[in-house]
Amino acid sequence: MVKTCGAASQRDVKRKKGEKRLRKIVLAIFVIALVFSTMIISLAALKLTISQDDVCDFYETLEICGKRILTWAEFPCHTLRFWEVPAFIVIRNDTLLDLNGHTVIFKTSVAGEGKTGVEVENKGSVTIRNGTLMDFQYGISVYHSSEVKIEYVNITGSKNDGISATDSERVDIGFNNVSKSGDEGIGIDNCFDVSIHDNTVLDNTGEGIYVKKSDHNIVSRNLVSGNGYYGIYIYNSNNNNISDNTVSDNLPNGGIYMSGADYNNISDNTVSNNPKGMEMKSSFNNTIYHNNFIENPINVGCDEASSNVWDAGYGLVDDIGYGGNYWDEYDSTDEFSGKNQDIPGSDGISDTLYTINENNQDSYPLMNPWDTMLVDYDITWRIFDPRVGWENRTCQAAVFSNSSVTDFDFNRAEGELNFTATNGTFCNVIVPRDALDGAFAVTIDDSLSASILTWDENHYFIYFSMMNGSHEVKIKSETVIRFIGDLNNDGIVNIIDIAIVATEFGKKIG
Repeated sequence: MVKTCGAASQRDVKRKKGEKRLRKIVLAIFVIALVFSTMIISLAALKLTISQDDVCDFYETLEICGKRILTWAEFPCHTLRFWEVPAFIVIRNDTLLDLNGHTVIFKTSVAGEGKTGVEVENKGSVTIRNGTLMDFQYGISVYHSSEVKIEYVNITGSKNDGISATDSERVDIGFNNVSKSGDEGIGIDNCFDVSIHDNTVLDNTGEGIYVKKSDHNIVSRNLVSGNGYYGIYIYNSNNNNISDNTVSDNLPNGGIYMSGADYNNISDNTVSNNPKGMEMKSSFNNTIYHNNFIENPINVGCDEASSNVWDAGYGLVDDIGYGGNYWDEYDSTDEFSGKNQDIPGSDGISDTLYTINENNQDSYPLMNPWDTMLVDYDITWRIFDPRVGWENRTCQAAVFSNSSVTDFDFNRAEGELNFTATNGTFCNVIVPRDALDGAFAVTIDDSLSASILTWDENHYFIYFSMMNGSHEVKIKSETVIRFIGDLNNDGIVNIIDIAIVATEFGKKIG
């Protein structure tokens, strides 16, 4: 009986162990099935399939809200291919769409219009960044929205515009590459306070950058080249700032075109190798200065209905105003200087004005390209304001010269400004009157040099010539802006200095 009972007991133990093992196997199978079914349901919801060539196919548009980063765990393919549907639609305010390095392309099996890569309509505070959009009708479309940022996106092959913004404000379009669009690279229509900056806009069929019926916008530091109509096109738009752009090889028309555009600032651009560098029609009161017009068969075409200012004067504006534009085909002399170009000595400005037509002339055409002529510097000193205490005051000095200027140094307490000038024959030093004041002595390599001093309300203009070579230049003010009792270095002794004494009264020195 004992043995029998013992045998039965062993059989029970083995049976229980088998049942336990079976339950574990069933549980494992259930968990695996649950994981796979969840994945299948997720993929089915996206209507996504994964091909063998690192492409994920989508058949429905993805709606984007909140912070959405396309992680590689969720989107494991480098290329996301959308079949006959828009790729992304932003459905809420305060949304970030980070493409996270993915390439997103549009694909269709039938002829007809394409769809949009990213749509933003009636939304605010939206950012789109970091990826590639290919072959959509519009790469990114912004409509009736505000506070939108588009950055670090490559857009190519759009059937219409690469990036377009309509009826929108406070849009920032920066650091993107836009190419091979069927129409405009970047276009804005009826927009306000848009910044189009630091983009590369190449080989688009229409305009590179198009500004239509839009005021108070900035177009700056863009490379705009090889576009099939004009590089930058400004139409019925006012009070915009177009600056620091490189506009080249835009065929068959030209670099910059303006029609019905008033009170715009066009400055510091290099416009080269276009059939026309710049063309203007029925445009008034624009200020065009410090641009380089180089190797354009026609540098500028301007109709008689237009009347504009083509230079920044000769030190006659609040900031550093000096000279006009560089026209490479203009053959002139530079033997005189001064506002009327009647003082002996060259100053980097042509002695005769550059005439476009009766209502458009550059009074101070540059002898060399602007970006090789002017070097500007921030100069700083400390002042005391009894409301906030000691603070730094910064203004700008500049050297306009055909020399290479290095080792710039400013010491307001000593009334000195020093620099090295190499391989040039003249310097015109522009100093704010807040920084240095009074008569000046100019020494070149420790020898006193003849100089010409002119001024306006805000600046001194100190002109001198020199032999070609390398020279140590020192400019010293005979009147140092520091008086007994002038504790805050503002050039006068007044109630503010008394306030400094009252504030510091009784404190231990050190």
